[in-house]
Amino acid sequence: MATLKMKLEPREFRFRHKNGKIRWARTSSRPMLKNEKVVGIRGSFSDITVRKEAEIIQKIIFTIARKVIQADTLPQLLVTVRRELGKLLDTNNFIVALYDPQKDTLRKVIFIDEKDDFAEWKAADSVSGYVVKNAETLLLSKEAAILHLQSRNL
Repeated sequence: MATLKMKLEPREFRFRHKNGKIRWARTSSRPMLKNEKVVGIRGSFSDITVRKEAEIIQKIIFTIARKVIQADTLPQLLVTVRRELGKLLDTNNFIVALYDPQKDTLRKVIFIDEKDDFAEWKAADSVSGYVVKNAETLLLSKEAAILHLQSRNL
C-alpha cells in the first residue's frame, strides 16, 4: 500500500449514496508515524460529484457533436445520443418521433421501449403527445409517470 510507504495517493471513485444516487469522491491519505512506526492513517474525503458530472456532460456533448458530423442518417445519430445520455440517465425507454399536426399522430424516428414498439400512434393518447402539445419536457419516475398518465386519462 503506497500510503504506508509515505506517499500521498489521491484516489477518485464513485459510489451509491444511501439515498440511491451516484456520488463521486476524492480521497487522499498519509500514514501517521510514532517512533518511525505507522500508528494510523490520516486522510481526507471530498465530494467531487459536481465536477465529475460536469466532466461527463462535456464528454457527452463532444461525442454527440462529433457524431453529428459523422452520422449518415438521423437514426445513426440518435443511437449515439441514446448511448451517451445513458451515461447520465436511464435510456431503456428512448423515443424520438415526428409530429404530424394534420393527423395528430407521432411517427417514430427511433423507438426503443421495454414493452412497446410502434411505428405511428395517436398523439392524443400518449405522454409523447402531451410533451409535444404542451411544449414542456417531462422527467418522471415510474410512480410519477403512472400518476401523470392517470390524471390525464392516458
